[in-house]
Amino acid sequence: MFVTLRKKKLVCIALMAAAVLLSLKCLMLICARAAAPAGSEQQGIYVPIVLYNGIVPEGYPAGPADLTPGQLENDLRLLRELGYNTVFVNDLVCYVDYGVPLPEKPVVLSFEGGPLACRSVLQPLLEKYGMRASVSVCGRFTTDATESAEPPDPCSSCLSWRDIRAMRDSGRFEFCSLTDSMNALSPRRGVLRLESESYQSYRRAFLNDDQSMKKFCEQNCGFKPNVFVYPYGLSDRASRTLVNDCCYDASLLIGTGENLITQGEPSTLLGLERRCRPAMVSSEDFFAGLLPECEKD
Repeated sequence: MFVTLRKKKLVCIALMAAAVLLSLKCLMLICARAAAPAGSEQQGIYVPIVLYNGIVPEGYPAGPADLTPGQLENDLRLLRELGYNTVFVNDLVCYVDYGVPLPEKPVVLSFEGGPLACRSVLQPLLEKYGMRASVSVCGRFTTDATESAEPPDPCSSCLSWRDIRAMRDSGRFEFCSLTDSMNALSPRRGVLRLESESYQSYRRAFLNDDQSMKKFCEQNCGFKPNVFVYPYGLSDRASRTLVNDCCYDASLLIGTGENLITQGEPSTLLGLERRCRPAMVSSEDFFAGLLPECEKD
């Protein structure tokens, strides 16, 4: 049976988290951004990250964060017109850790949950506009999609391991860990500890899941993910400590989407914030405030 994405729950959590964090941090980050122009290695480089929760073909039912191919293409077109260059999270890692230069106006496009539309819809658009994207995948969903005997559904099916392998080979995609099987809201909320769970049991469950995800990626696609995405954007001190223990080079949350990364400071790669892209606003309205060129009076 094909895998369905639990979009409604994801969207609600993501949008609420983004709204709260946006109101608390937006002013602080805008001031920091003004003090650190792009290319200023001493004070940091501003890198916006956009979170896309779903892509739905024209004519299909869509949720509040499901973009149509036309809406997605409008975003890509606007970014190109404004001179932005899409980069991988791993490009940020190379800049921070090894001093590899970033292009002018870097931006990260992050797609959640590994929907099949990343290959059928997104990949042709990336090729058309010469762009790249970062996709988070859940190991269990990917394995189920690989083993399913039913025809994939264009709206709700996930990528298979074969898809991921081919997409990585294209050079247009990087893939991040969304855990192997801790991508749910019940009984465990994402990677958070259960109330009745001892810390040792929690740590063992997390590390086992992480090892399984890395094993599946290596066996099926020849790589181990070095970027971790917190399911639903949920994290706390314990989960952040475990992610650090697993030696990830970068981790992604949900928030304002405004980030300052600094060469030689790996801590600036942990807890990078992504701004959720809702479907009910235009490209210009969404990017206003996130991109200086789109800010309105």
